[in-house]
Amino acid sequence: MVGINTAVIPRANGLGFAIPAHTAAWVTAVLIRDGLIERPLLGISAQGIDLAPRVAEEVGQQRGVRVHGVANDSPASTASLKPADLLLSANDRPLHSVDDLQRVLVLSRGSDIILRLRRDGQPLSLSVTPQLKPKAA
Repeated sequence: MVGINTAVIPRANGLGFAIPAHTAAWVTAVLIRDGLIERPLLGISAQGIDLAPRVAEEVGQQRGVRVHGVANDSPASTASLKPADLLLSANDRPLHSVDDLQRVLVLSRGSDIILRLRRDGQPLSLSVTPQLKPKAA
């Protein structure tokens, strides 16, 4: 299986949206274990990117997660994350996409996350404590 369809636009020549199968697998496991999914927040906007060959060789992986923005007064700003940081791993799990980061956050259950990253070409490790989303009223 590649993914699970979540939405299809009827008159858009087959345009649809899907959840990747690996996301559905870990979400299902957490739902079975806990009965709900709590999505802790870091307070960043980010995107999975392909790394330049030289960088990929230096860090030992082909993809990473580039931070584009950091919200004020967020766990990410408290941990000193900055725009342009390249996130490589969280709790020793490689990050190839934002979904990989989200999985680590959910599985951490709100405990500290150790991020391995590159800033200005230099390796760096930071500890960040994700914030649980407030419950809707």
